[in-house]
Amino acid sequence: MPNTATNFTPDLHQATEQAIEQASAPNLTQSERFQKLLESISAPILQVEKRDSGAFHDRDVQIVAIHEFQNSPEYANFKAVIQNTLQQLDVIANSSPRPGSQGNRFQNFGKDLFVQVTEDQRSRFGTSQADLFVQSCPDANRLLRMYTFAKQRPELVASGGAENTRASITELSQRLGMCGPGIVQYFDEAVKTVRQLTFTPSMPERAEALRIQIVRNAITEYLNRPEATNKIIGSEVHTVAAWQNHFSRMFALPTISDVYANANITINQNEQAELAIKLSALQSGSVISTILANQILEEAQEMWRHAQANGNNDLSQYCMTLLEKIKERHGPIQPYTVMLLNDDGMPSRIQDNPTLLALDIVGQADNATEVHFVKESVKEWAPTHQHAHGKISLKSRGNLNWLETAPPPGSSEKPQQDLMSMERMTRQQVVELLDTLWTPQQTDLNVRQAMHEIMQNDWGKSWPPIMAQTFTEPNSRDVFVNLVIGIANGQKLGPLEPTAEFGRMMIQALEGLTESAALKKYSENEIFQLLEYTQQWNDACHELYELVQLKPLCELVSDYINHPVHIPLYKAVHRYEWKHWHDFAYKRALITPPFFYKYYREGYGEAFIEAIASEAPQHLKEIARHYSNNMCDVRLSLKFVDLTGTVDMFATELDPSGVRTLISRCFTDQIALSVVKALNDRGFSLKPACNRSFYVKLSYGKWSTASYLKKNIDIPLSKRILKWVRNKSHALSPRRGSAPA
Repeated sequence: MPNTATNFTPDLHQATEQAIEQASAPNLTQSERFQKLLESISAPILQVEKRDSGAFHDRDVQIVAIHEFQNSPEYANFKAVIQNTLQQLDVIANSSPRPGSQGNRFQNFGKDLFVQVTEDQRSRFGTSQADLFVQSCPDANRLLRMYTFAKQRPELVASGGAENTRASITELSQRLGMCGPGIVQYFDEAVKTVRQLTFTPSMPERAEALRIQIVRNAITEYLNRPEATNKIIGSEVHTVAAWQNHFSRMFALPTISDVYANANITINQNEQAELAIKLSALQSGSVISTILANQILEEAQEMWRHAQANGNNDLSQYCMTLLEKIKERHGPIQPYTVMLLNDDGMPSRIQDNPTLLALDIVGQADNATEVHFVKESVKEWAPTHQHAHGKISLKSRGNLNWLETAPPPGSSEKPQQDLMSMERMTRQQVVELLDTLWTPQQTDLNVRQAMHEIMQNDWGKSWPPIMAQTFTEPNSRDVFVNLVIGIANGQKLGPLEPTAEFGRMMIQALEGLTESAALKKYSENEIFQLLEYTQQWNDACHELYELVQLKPLCELVSDYINHPVHIPLYKAVHRYEWKHWHDFAYKRALITPPFFYKYYREGYGEAFIEAIASEAPQHLKEIARHYSNNMCDVRLSLKFVDLTGTVDMFATELDPSGVRTLISRCFTDQIALSVVKALNDRGFSLKPACNRSFYVKLSYGKWSTASYLKKNIDIPLSKRILKWVRNKSHALSPRRGSAPA
């Protein structure tokens, strides 16, 4: 319980006006106005002398403390002020346009609040009345003062301050049906929300508030996970409070006074360990600042979209207005952290990379005593080749990566921070960076992660697949895959022209291509372009550099039965073989294609056929005819039909059209029906192939197919056959009768 003097004047209006006058003084920051406005609000003192009965939280002692306060001279003023406050909060909540916001919820809460608590008589709040007196009642005064100030001095608070405060008060009014400890937390949450939205806190204060909120969100998410053995029972607010109190010392979290936040809720040691790991990852400055930076940039994007909808299409003219709005919400920030500048130094678009803004935020937070981030080390790599006008280095802190240019010795300027980019590096520096990729363990900085960041910064706008990639340490070799596929598809490594390094990177990438996690983000055409680029490299540079061998990759991909590979890779490799090793590809296509049951895997047969159609379409009919009796999946036959526009490659002496052969190979009625419909949809004439004898044959095991043909094709049938058809059921098997002659 706070040990503050009780100071409740019955003239609430006079006290509020005095506080507003003090908070309106010139040259105050938003945080200072907030403090001035609320500093005269105090909490009542509820305490008794220590007795043998035990701690203060003992029910009997709490009741004594409540009774002593209710019998004190200050209680009458206290009750009058709070009742007046709750009445005015109802007026504010009822003025909201939100449906269902009307009512006297605050005053109804007040009626229960001032019920006498006794040992024999139960009341709604019981001994929680003490926490409501000490915490929620002052919070009610705080909300009223903040709303009144925002209403009277809108120019001294953030834009929309009064509306945001009213919305928070209205939302609070609809949560007053909770138990006492829950209401205490909701009042506290409402005050913090209004503080954030109306009285712009400093960036460090906002970052610390976000850290605490992220922890609470993570606890809630963890407790509601699908595999949770102990789901939240009853009110979520108490369970989250219990876990927050459990981790309060470990993660410097504020404790919550809640009699229902029982410590027994947190005794599961497995949950303690799992949740501790989860929360530990959310305590660093780099993580919190990145989340906050993303929120600010999303707001900036939304402001710019709204401005464009109203006809403002020139960001260079609107930028000052946008920055002023962001300043109202979040405090002053550097323009370059929010907007990208063109070559003329004018804003061209809103930043989509939060790194620079996050660095600005974490730089302010590092020097603030109210922030409790875990310590992070800054890692660095600097090329040996430097310019006299400033030393550049690549740096990282947690998940933040940036390029920093130090001023020349003796200069008073601060180091300049930029996004990592090869465009800011010389040719020699890029070569040095590429050299470090082979031995990343010899550098303090994670150079492979840095290279991944560089590719996203330099290529992101013109090469969308790189933005879908996520760097992970177990797959760090994928940096070579991303590099060479990007280069093969027209991306540049800053000022660097092709050198021996390109060949080394291609060799490294091809060696790990079949196991690459990055490959799943690329299309067959993008992978094929890599193979084409490799061939062109070999043709152009075979006298200067080591050849890049493609044969081992092709052999490994062909052995997909024992080593399944990404299907776009499989297709790209076969396209390459048909284009550059035509005779080899043709001979292999006649020996072991992926059509047989022995070799069949879903998707590979279709990819094999599409590769032929792309690079050697003249062989499609020949290969289809060669394997017409051995295809394990009728869908492969339909693929040939789609690509050639005919079914005559399945023709036989008894079936010149090939249609009956294709239908007969279907193992089930369902597949046969789908094939018949597919052929009919593709415009093939079924009538010449589907004669009376074929219809009768189908009627035994493929009744749905036969019925479809009878309905859509005029098949001449004798009266005897028609009578047999009418008597045949869907479940008829060949054993239960024979067809008429």
